[in-house]
Parts: sequence; C-alpha cells; structure tokens
Amino acid sequence: LNNFEVLSRAVKKEPQVINALKELKIIADATAKAVQGSQWNSLPELFRQEFKWRVQLAEAFSSPEIDKLAEVSLQAGAEAVKICGAGGGGCVLVWVKPAQRQGVKAACENAGFQVLPAKPVAPLA
Repeated sequence: LNNFEVLSRAVKKEPQVINALKELKIIADATAKAVQGSQWNSLPELFRQEFKWRVQLAEAFSSPEIDKLAEVSLQAGAEAVKICGAGGGGCVLVWVKPAQRQGVKAACENAGFQVLPAKPVAPLA
C-alpha cells in the first residue's frame, strides 16, 4: 500500500511527493554511479539522504521497528541504514565498516533483530 499511496499522491501532483521523488531519482543515479565505480565510501551519505526523502513520500515507509533498528545500529557504530522494498517492515540494510561489524551485529541481535549476512560486490560488466 505504501507504493500505491505514493503513486496516488504523485498523480494528484502533491508538491511534497513530487519533490521527494525528484530527490530520490538524483540519489538513485548517484548510488548507481557509486556502485558501478566501487566507490563504497559514498554510500553511507547517499543512504542517509535516501532515508530522509523516502519518509517524505509516506510516513508508513518507516515504522517504530525501523526507527529502533536505526537507533540501535547507529549507536553501535553503523554509518547508515537504508530501507529496502516498500518499507514498513521487511529488510533494512545497515551499512557498517568491517571493524564495527561484530559490535553492530551483536547490538542488533540483542535488540531482537535478525541479522542477515551481506557485503557489497562490484556489478558484473
């Protein structure tokens, strides 16, 4: 329903939604360029910007659980979080440097979150 709400509000040309969609496109293009160039250090700031604009689309993209995960992981040393999919639950990517990984993982698990292993890889040419 999150995506339907955004689409409906975009069709109505609500300025907040149109502006957020434009900003998200800029961020998506910058993220693609960073990944294609293996510029991993660029991603935390892009993820922070993406989170800010995504919740401008609809409050339901976040949730108390996502907010809690962000708080726990950032306090434990993560650099950024990124809502995946339509938000509101599901998966959240937590960006963390290798040296802080174990501490962030433990903090997330202690707070009741399931941690799925993932790491960035360069796209296939």
